[in-house]
Amino acid sequence: MKKPQRKKTDKITIEDGLHPTPYTLHPSKGFTLVETLVAVLILTFSIVAPMSVASKALFNSAVAREQVTAVYLAQEAIYAVRNIRDRNVLSGSPSWFTNLPTGVDFTIDPTWFPAGFPEIIQCTGACLPINYDSGTHLYQHRPVTANNQPSNFTRTIRLTGSADELAVSVTISWNIGNIVRNFVVKSHIF
Repeated sequence: MKKPQRKKTDKITIEDGLHPTPYTLHPSKGFTLVETLVAVLILTFSIVAPMSVASKALFNSAVAREQVTAVYLAQEAIYAVRNIRDRNVLSGSPSWFTNLPTGVDFTIDPTWFPAGFPEIIQCTGACLPINYDSGTHLYQHRPVTANNQPSNFTRTIRLTGSADELAVSVTISWNIGNIVRNFVVKSHIF
């Protein structure tokens, strides 16, 4: 009769200087190639998923920052048009919309007041981009300098209506990568 075969095991003793510790190695135990690939796949997903979420969050915060800037630029234009209307009324001008072009596209620079009114720039074709001054952190239409560079934003204003009431339409356009965004604010002044 044959004796049953025993599994081969290797006994190793590791000595660290103080206490010898016997370990038994089992050659048939260990990770297979499939187990290793699954572990690497899980590790890859656990790293890539948070990185893609963080990347998307950064992009969305940049989009939100530019949308907020667009809203402020539109509000600024409406306030500048109202300022001109109020100055006309207070100065006793025969018409409250004197110095306000109606029926044509224009833009306005509320940071520059030649003759006491915000500068109105009529657009021939598309309006020019608003410049951003990195020194003063203002958006304006002053000439380009080292600190005053063109921004992503273009502001177009159009006034329509009658002598009793004008509709103010302000369109802010800007680019995010290859995507053109538009934001329109409408108000009425009388």
